[in-house]
Amino acid sequence: VDPRALSTTPYLLAFDKATGETVHALELDVAPTGTPMTYLQDGRQFIVLAYGAANDAGLTALALE
Repeated sequence: VDPRALSTTPYLLAFDKATGETVHALELDVAPTGTPMTYLQDGRQFIVLAYGAANDAGLTALALE
């Protein structure tokens, strides 16, 4: 288990599906409150994370390289 998965600091972790090893970790400004969403546009993949609730809710979009 990647120790960042147990941290109180919010991270988006990417794992190698064959080995389970962490291949990337991105520290986030706020903790996500929902399931990540992904979409493709013009051949580029994006991940969108929801955060907050009610008037403080928002979305963060990240583009993959």
